[in-house]
Amino acid sequence: MKLVYSDQNNNVYVVSSDALSYDPITERESSSGVYSGGEAFRVSLEPSEYEEIMNLAQKIANDPEGKSNKREMLTSVLTLVDDRKESAFILKRSEMRTELESLLQKHKE
Repeated sequence: MKLVYSDQNNNVYVVSSDALSYDPITERESSSGVYSGGEAFRVSLEPSEYEEIMNLAQKIANDPEGKSNKREMLTSVLTLVDDRKESAFILKRSEMRTELESLLQKHKE
């Protein structure tokens, strides 16, 4: 299974079974013309890191709370992809979303 996460600024994280990649938005792409998501990167993931991220993502996907029907400011998009299907969820701010972002962002350093 693969995870694609677009945060509230449209920076994109992709998690596969062995790696995490980050594709940031550039100043030119941002609505303000000023914001930059930083530098792109790709790092290897330990199986336990992958499992922790995917377990939390699945928990978010299964939680009836914290979702929106429309992509608006301050929302993010979580997409889970496997061989058979792709499921996307628009997420409002929540504790679990913050936790997922923390897990993804800790690899930026």
